[in-house]
Amino acid sequence: MIQPFSIIDLVAIIPIGALRSLRMFRFLRLARLLRVLKLARFSTGFSGYLKEIKKRSFEFMTLGGVVFGILILAAIAIFTIEKQVNNDINTFNDALWWSVVTLATVGYGDVYPHTLAGKFVAALLMLTSIGIVGGIGGMITSTIMTRIDILREGRIDNIPFENHIVFCGWTPCAEKVAKFLAKEGVLDKRRLVVLTENEIPSEDYLLACKGDFSKPENLMRVNVDKSVFTVIFHETSENVDRMMADMKATLTVMQIESLNPDVYTITEVFNEENAKLITGQIKGDEIVFKELVDADLILNTIRNPGHTSELFYEISSLTGNRITVSSISRFFSEEEIPVTVKKLKRKLIDESEPVIFLGYMHEEDQNIVLNPPNRVEINGDYYLYFVERKK
Repeated sequence: MIQPFSIIDLVAIIPIGALRSLRMFRFLRLARLLRVLKLARFSTGFSGYLKEIKKRSFEFMTLGGVVFGILILAAIAIFTIEKQVNNDINTFNDALWWSVVTLATVGYGDVYPHTLAGKFVAALLMLTSIGIVGGIGGMITSTIMTRIDILREGRIDNIPFENHIVFCGWTPCAEKVAKFLAKEGVLDKRRLVVLTENEIPSEDYLLACKGDFSKPENLMRVNVDKSVFTVIFHETSENVDRMMADMKATLTVMQIESLNPDVYTITEVFNEENAKLITGQIKGDEIVFKELVDADLILNTIRNPGHTSELFYEISSLTGNRITVSSISRFFSEEEIPVTVKKLKRKLIDESEPVIFLGYMHEEDQNIVLNPPNRVEINGDYYLYFVERKK
């Protein structure tokens, strides 16, 4: 309810008239017009249609010139013929008004020709208008359909987004991640763009492009140089095995890091050696080992039947819980830092904080320590890991 567009909706639907004491504020019903502001969220879509119209600007200008010429010629003809016998056409402005109304097929009937020659001119103008109106409507419809086909097939020239999220690849895993981002409201603040060689997704919370994401020209189409997050998913197929998918992912990270060193990259890999190459030489940010994660989860499930998988899902965002990272300053003031792990745990219990402490990582050595001893001291150089309980 605190989102700007939600507030607009709330103000627009408040039943002011239902409360007698508030009837003096009936004028606030005009706030319903604020719903028009919601069109702003579709501004990118509108700009796409405007670009298509701009591509056909010569055709529209030519047709506009023909229409203007016919209007003027018809007005001159009817004024010359009717000015002596028709009291409704005393000036050229009257003739021009009649020409516009007739050509638009509105036919108010306030001005009409009296002579046979005038009626003949009117008949020609009406017959001409049928073709002109049909031509204009056909051109607009054709332009809209062309844009729809471009969006459906992913043939988008350039996406003018900034600070957005880019998915390289569209897989069942990518679809699940996108749905959770939409559900959590992340995509209300950041746009999601998908670059894939697979079938174009039709979800309304993303924009998709067709193309090989390992090629820099395709990455530039989705403005990866201005994105904040880029996730590379494995698109395997009959022609692309796991080794080829790892090579493609490695090449993609290399291209992305060269185009935008500040972007945060998350990459799926099968082979651990490729992961070392990505995080070491190419400077990719994070790696997700598909096989290692699956194998480790299955192995632990065998060791502890009926428990491990449930625990895994419980600490994931699937249930509302999530792993979060924060600093010690979230819980203690600068004067109290450093503090021991024991003191941190005690504070979490005493103040009923909705988190469970897992461990930490020091900023320098980048080693994660889970369930550390109580005597360890924590300062501002530590990243703390928690499971944040659902509310």
